[in-house]
Amino acid sequence: MTDACDHDGHTPHQSGSLGIPQIGQFDPVAFERAVNDMLVACGVAPDSVHTGRTAQRVRELWQKRLLGALSSLLMLSRWHDRQLLELNPGLGLERP
Repeated sequence: MTDACDHDGHTPHQSGSLGIPQIGQFDPVAFERAVNDMLVACGVAPDSVHTGRTAQRVRELWQKRLLGALSSLLMLSRWHDRQLLELNPGLGLERP
């Protein structure tokens, strides 16, 4: 499998990173506001009985499951690389 991406002008991410790199900390208040703004942009009331918790649910999905899972995978990957280096110092892997 290759790191190539079919997006125009895409620069492959650095080794040891997963997905799209974050440029700052996750902002839950701004994220929920953005979800509500998207609902309004679609002509949907963000505070109806059906959508009242949508912003919270979407934020929790991203914050805990998507971004949290990527962070956990990256930590596991770095731990694995350190273990490989300790067991096989001649592998030529860079130390994290």
